[in-house]
Amino acid sequence: EMLRSLVGSEMCIRDRVSTQSTGDAFSKMQSRCLQLQRGVKRLSRRALLVIGLALFTMFLFVSSYVSSYVSQRNTAFDRATTYYRNQLPQIETMANSWKLNSYFELDLGAHGESITWEELITERLGKFATLYREKGLDDFKVEKDKCEMYRFLERNSMPYPPIIGRWSSQKSFHDTFGITVQNLTTWESWPLFLKLCHLTQGSSKSVRMLKSQRQVALEQHDIEEWVDAKWNFRADDSTRPWREAGNALTDNLVPGLILQAPAPSKFDPLVGEAHVFELKVEVFWGRAYIATCPDTRLYDHSSFVTRNNGGEIEFYPGKLANMLKAPVVLPRSSWYYWMVDEGHVDCAWALAERISAVMAVDTVRIDIFLNPNDPKGCMVNENSLSSGMGYGPHIANMARLWSGPHLRKSYQSFTASKRVYQATQADPDFPVPAPY
Repeated sequence: EMLRSLVGSEMCIRDRVSTQSTGDAFSKMQSRCLQLQRGVKRLSRRALLVIGLALFTMFLFVSSYVSSYVSQRNTAFDRATTYYRNQLPQIETMANSWKLNSYFELDLGAHGESITWEELITERLGKFATLYREKGLDDFKVEKDKCEMYRFLERNSMPYPPIIGRWSSQKSFHDTFGITVQNLTTWESWPLFLKLCHLTQGSSKSVRMLKSQRQVALEQHDIEEWVDAKWNFRADDSTRPWREAGNALTDNLVPGLILQAPAPSKFDPLVGEAHVFELKVEVFWGRAYIATCPDTRLYDHSSFVTRNNGGEIEFYPGKLANMLKAPVVLPRSSWYYWMVDEGHVDCAWALAERISAVMAVDTVRIDIFLNPNDPKGCMVNENSLSSGMGYGPHIANMARLWSGPHLRKSYQSFTASKRVYQATQADPDFPVPAPY
């Protein structure tokens, strides 16, 4: 209607020019033009009013929507701060008597208490690179070399999924891989996993799943080509601020390969399939503090598990919540609390703490597979001394837990006679952890 009025008004103007000398006709046309012009003004005012109301309504909706998330974020940060304050006394007590391998000792005087998580990792890897370059110390292999890591776990009788095959050269792999798989005629736990030992970053895509004997037989040539390509590949921490130091450590690793059995899985009724459940546990000065769980698959990104209230799961209900670092507490009625209620999280806490004690490390992430069939049967997947996981509202407090004892020098430092990956619980310097 508005368009028709505008068109009519323009026609009036043209007609006015051509008829202004025709007397009555001109008067009628002039009247018509005035009526149409007044109609256009009324419609314009109405249109502006409608648009204004629509914009105002949208503003109220967006403000309310964002405000709810801001409130949710504030609650999340308050909850994280309360949790930090509750856990701090126990962690400080542990740190005050902790025997720290000097390999992990950091001089943070130039940073002070404001140091961030990423800056701490950069400092750590920078020291590792310096010690490797100047003294040949390669203790970092306890993380960066999966083959060395699993030997460390085996040496200390730590549980992990069985390793079926190991190869230290491409030739030995080509010569025996097919035979190794053929001999698994009675093996029931498929899929199996081929893992390159010198590639630990997820971006390297260094793990290949083998679904069955038949698949291996059909794809053996392709599998061997994949291994050859990965064997000569070197990791690149291209997106990390510690790229230079990190690459200096991984560039000279000797390649290796393992074939590993799977961890136990559990049917997840919320997604309609069975999958493994893994907790990535961050340990500070011998005490497990928080874990991420990437296997609560209904939610955006990983969930967090804390010791709060006997074991509490936080999750992001959507992408905006994730962006704003505003997780909420998962209701206790959720199916995922089987991990807490059946004691599986307790198993993960205790195992992670045992490993950190043998390493005599300040801070480490231990990734642990849960065994749904046995609450005490959790097992190690891997570890990380350079964890780039996101921890939302917890990350700043985690940096304080790591850096505080270094700034105060409250621990006991010692120089080990062997590399970290060679350490055992029988070593004289083994720091016995406090009871769980």
